[in-house]
Amino acid sequence: MDDGGTPPNPAGADALLVDGRKGNRTGGTGCLADWSRVAVLKNQGIRVVLAGGLGPENAAAAARTGADILDFNGKLETMPGEKSLALLDAALARLREA
Repeated sequence: MDDGGTPPNPAGADALLVDGRKGNRTGGTGCLADWSRVAVLKNQGIRVVLAGGLGPENAAAAARTGADILDFNGKLETMPGEKSLALLDAALARLREA
């Protein structure tokens, strides 16, 4: 979605990614996305992948957005590329509670 809240034409896409942004950088920033955009897209019948800054501390809230897929990455790492089983377990526990 652009900053005006207008969803792009999803023709041919299985889902659209809602991700955080840092300056001109999108993806891999660890910044939270505007989660309200999930509802806008879902109300149009569009499947949504929510990414950006998702970790154990906000997993349940992210699940409650109604996104079809949650993309966890950096917040589950102890160092770049190294996933932590403890952090993964914590995120999964929060998802089960949601």
